[in-house]
Amino acid sequence: MGIADELIKYKEMLDDGIISEDEFSNVKEKLLMGPQTDTPPASKSCETAMESKSNRKRKNDNKKLFFVLGGIFLIIAIIFGIGKTQDFAEASRAKKAVSEKVAPIMADYGIESFKIKDLGSIECEEYENLSKKDKFELLYKLDRIDSVTTSKGETVDLSNFDIYVSPSGYYYRVTTLQVAYMGNYSTAGLYYIDGGGPRCVYEIEN
Repeated sequence: MGIADELIKYKEMLDDGIISEDEFSNVKEKLLMGPQTDTPPASKSCETAMESKSNRKRKNDNKKLFFVLGGIFLIIAIIFGIGKTQDFAEASRAKKAVSEKVAPIMADYGIESFKIKDLGSIECEEYENLSKKDKFELLYKLDRIDSVTTSKGETVDLSNFDIYVSPSGYYYRVTTLQVAYMGNYSTAGLYYIDGGGPRCVYEIEN
C-alpha cells in the first residue's frame, strides 16, 4: 500500500471520528517524512482505534442478530398462540353443541347436572343414582348420537360415550356387535371400570 493510500485510509478514520486531528497529523508527518517505498507502521493509538471500531461493529452485529432472532421467535409465538386459541374455540363450541344435544336425554332421567369432559366422555355423579337398567338405557340413547353441529356450522362426529361418576370410575356400553367381532367381551351390556379391569354390571341378551 502506497503513501497516498495510507493517507486516504487515515483521513477516512479522521472523518469517522476514530482518530483525532493530532493523531492524523502525526501519522501524516511520519508518512511524508519516510521513504516513498516503505509503509510506516500504524501508531499505537490508531491500532487501538481500529480495534475499538471492530469491537463496536461486532457488538452492533450481535445486537442486530438478537433483534432478528427475537422477532422470529415473537412471530412464531404469535402464530402458535393464534392456532391454540382457534383450537380452544373450536373445542369449546363442540363441547357446547354436545352438551345441548345431551341435555334433553339426561333430563328424561332426572339428571340436571353434568359436564362434558371431552367429546366422548361425560362427568355426572347423579348417574350413579339410576338403576342399572336406566343406566344402560341412558347410555344407549346417548350412543345413538352420531354427530352434532356447532354454532359455526362445524360437524363433529361422535363415538360411544363414557360416563364418569368419579375421577377414575366410569360406565360404558358394550354392544352385541362388539362381542361378536372384538373378542374382548363375553357378553353385551353395561360395564364399569374403577382402577381394575372392566366388569359387566348389567347384562343384556345377545
